[in-house]
Formats: sequence, structure tokens, C-alpha cells
Amino acid sequence: MATQKFSEYAKQRGRSADPSERDALAVFTSAHAVGSALRKARLERGLTQHELAHASRVTQADISRIERASMIPTLPTLLRLVTALDGRLTIHLDRPTAPRSRRAS
Repeated sequence: MATQKFSEYAKQRGRSADPSERDALAVFTSAHAVGSALRKARLERGLTQHELAHASRVTQADISRIERASMIPTLPTLLRLVTALDGRLTIHLDRPTAPRSRRAS
């Protein structure tokens, strides 16, 4: 059985999913991006999860869960991690590639 990258799976699944599945996939995709970015920054700084946990006051177990996208960090937790990594949090909002139906506010 061939291994498939998550991005490829998400692209394929997103085409055939119903709206609630697409929303769940979008949340997981975002959580995966956050976790990957934190892991990359941690490794670039030569830190272990334990060292980052000590510097950020976020448990090592939570850092592991965030990096694996099995947990979505709250904004205060994310800011503690970013600060401990001597980083800066930026948010970029992209326009969707295909128009979505408007939801009532």
C-alpha cells in the first residue's frame, strides 16, 4: 500500500465531501499547519519538546498533541509557545479558490 501525503488526501476528500465534512477537514488542515509550523520552529531552534514545555509553561504532552494535530491550541497557549520560541504570530487570510455559499450571520 502506497503512503499518501495528508495534503493529497485532503484535496481528494474535499472534492467529494459534504459541507460539514469539508468544515471538519478545514479545521484539521489548519491544526496540522499550526502543529507543523511549531514543530519546525522548535527544531530550527534546537529545542526538545521538554525544553519548550519548560520555557512556555505548556506541558510536553500538549506540545506533542499540538504538533501531531490531535489538539488545537487556544490562543493563549499558542502565544506562550510562540513567545518561548522567540517568534511572532501572524495570521494570513486567503480568499477561497472557489466561491462558497454564503451562510446567514
